[in-house]
Amino acid sequence: MPVIKAQKREAGKAYALRAEGKLPAVIYGPHVGSQAVMLDLNPFVKLYNEVGESTLIDMSVDGGTEYKVLIQDIQRDPVSDQIIHVDLRQLEMDKEIDAEIELEFTGEPPAVKELAGVLVKSLDNIEVRCLPKDLPGSIMVDLSVLKTFNDYIHVKDLPIGPGVKVLTNPEETVATVIAQQEEKEEVAPMNVADVEVVGKKKEDAAEGEGEGEEKKPGDKPEKKSEKGGKKE
Repeated sequence: MPVIKAQKREAGKAYALRAEGKLPAVIYGPHVGSQAVMLDLNPFVKLYNEVGESTLIDMSVDGGTEYKVLIQDIQRDPVSDQIIHVDLRQLEMDKEIDAEIELEFTGEPPAVKELAGVLVKSLDNIEVRCLPKDLPGSIMVDLSVLKTFNDYIHVKDLPIGPGVKVLTNPEETVATVIAQQEEKEEVAPMNVADVEVVGKKKEDAAEGEGEGEEKKPGDKPEKKSEKGGKKE
């Protein structure tokens, strides 16, 4: 089981501690109350990357009694994404706990390889309830069962160990493969200004043709020619 060694610290000096390569933390629980402690940053980051937030860890403060703890919460710098604070939860081994367990995806879906589909993952973790000793570090999801676009992996299909109760809806979809959407050819939008200009030109041309045939006011009608001579 992984081990963390912590030292007590004074509250309110987090910035100075981080400058010295220390990580401010808080441990709380039924046997430790709430204590402000500090950890060595680099060893903790390495451990966290290996075990995540659902693995039991042995922790001692100033070399004293070791307690079973879980990483309860991680705070990161919004710019650098570096871990800047951690909450550690001390557990009672004879009492059930609720925890989120990470899903670890393995295998390649045949529907992606053979049908050129797109893998869609709907969940990254699920919530469970169990005794600390039964807590899984992660849950494996075998994607090789996704052979067609009609295949789904649901929460109820996941391999859950004994003593672990799943709190997430068992019918919720974990992963599936969908067909790629064909890209539709985009039609360039029509410029309204151009339409108005063309329409205006046609109107002007029509008016020009009509002006040549219009009679002017005052024009006299043509006289009809008379047949025969004048009577005496």
